[in-house]
Amino acid sequence: METIKQNIDHLIFASLMGELDDTQKIALHQWIKQSDKNRQKFIEYSEIWNLMAVSCAKESYDADAAFNKFKQQIKTEKKKQNHRINFNWQSLSMKITAAAAVLILLMVLPYITFRQGINTVKRQFSDITVRVPMGSNTDLVLPDGTKVKLNAGSELTYSQGFGMENRDLKFTGEGYFEVTKNENMPFTVSTQELSVKVLGTIFNFKNYESDDEAIICLRRGKVQVNSHIGDCQENILLPDEMAVLNKKSKILTHKKLHNSSPYEWTEGFLFFDEELLPDIAKELERAYGVSITLADKELEGIRFYGNFVRKRQNIVEVLDLLSRTNKLAYSIDEKNVILTLKR
Repeated sequence: METIKQNIDHLIFASLMGELDDTQKIALHQWIKQSDKNRQKFIEYSEIWNLMAVSCAKESYDADAAFNKFKQQIKTEKKKQNHRINFNWQSLSMKITAAAAVLILLMVLPYITFRQGINTVKRQFSDITVRVPMGSNTDLVLPDGTKVKLNAGSELTYSQGFGMENRDLKFTGEGYFEVTKNENMPFTVSTQELSVKVLGTIFNFKNYESDDEAIICLRRGKVQVNSHIGDCQENILLPDEMAVLNKKSKILTHKKLHNSSPYEWTEGFLFFDEELLPDIAKELERAYGVSITLADKELEGIRFYGNFVRKRQNIVEVLDLLSRTNKLAYSIDEKNVILTLKR
């Protein structure tokens, strides 16, 4: 019996870590459906997990140590609950008969204890913010199992209670999202100008504050895109489609995506498909952690095509290749780059 309990504890822990395989997910789901007691146990363990607030940094600690801490926290919470039960019994028995008190406790205490647990979690929730420095990108797994890759200069914020009552994110920058499906709890990503609402899908969301456009590209599934500016436009995207919001005109455009270039950055590539130089400069700043200045206004209208490997080619090598087009020249002083029109 103890072995079965330990196995279930391990399954719940792995589920909260987002590390269950398909067979384990089925086993845990079947166990939860067996009884209300099992379902309640899973909910209580989820509350304790969020109180520990360790799921957002799973690479930074030993899994076995985390599991032992998780079990110890469960024992502590149970002792607290037992203390509350004794306290409530003594308080109620002073006012009503013992028989009535037993009846009321049997009916009300489970609900009160559960609500107290939820309220305790809510009071202790704080926002978790992940910031990615220039010149790098970051992989993370959210508490619901959703996988996210964040590009340089991005910022993502979510509550420690993420996955309990909502799956809402605040975001700026560029991110590639592989969303865990949950039909009962939509997944939303919100920026100042746009928001995306999904159940389970894969998409790329690019919206840096300094960019003139916000772009959402859908790889799999279906998403609902809402614009917060202009006429509050709404679009439904299907696979290989994209939504582009022009922040100046406030117009949201629905387009067909003809290649995989929006996803190239997740594999370490820098792909420019006839893009304007100012936009390329921003990409290079983020990718290499440099500052780029366009000294001549004529450069703003020049477009380039190029495909680079960020980890293999440094900023100088990229600038050399761009300058070979005879459209521009460059000078570089440490991390400051100046582009000039080639005359």
